[in-house]
Amino acid sequence: MASFSKINLSPGGTEGSGNQIALGTGATQIHDTGTSSTVRDEVWLWATNIDASSIEVSIAYGYVIADGHADADKIVVTVPPKSGLMLLIAGLPLRGSGSAARRITATAGTGAKVNVTGYVNRLTE
Repeated sequence: MASFSKINLSPGGTEGSGNQIALGTGATQIHDTGTSSTVRDEVWLWATNIDASSIEVSIAYGYVIADGHADADKIVVTVPPKSGLMLLIAGLPLRGSGSAARRITATAGTGAKVNVTGYVNRLTE
């Protein structure tokens, strides 16, 4: 029988605080799955932009950590200024490869102005 639990983003997903997204030259780590292919993470992410201008955010979603990410892994969104929380990722599934974890990272066009928060619904088969 499958089990379900709601967990913080890992690493760095503390209760109520966001991850501040770095400028495009260095990616900010948002979440890592475990290595198991039978544990599925349903990822929910929101962003807020504290700057006065819109900022483009690039999310590298679900790449195998050892391989790095490719353009096919990218989700690009523009986060409007001072508009509260904006949904970035709405429950997309992600699981390890069976031998390696998968990672989500993000970069922004302006550093230290976009904060990302969220959680994971972890489903174990």
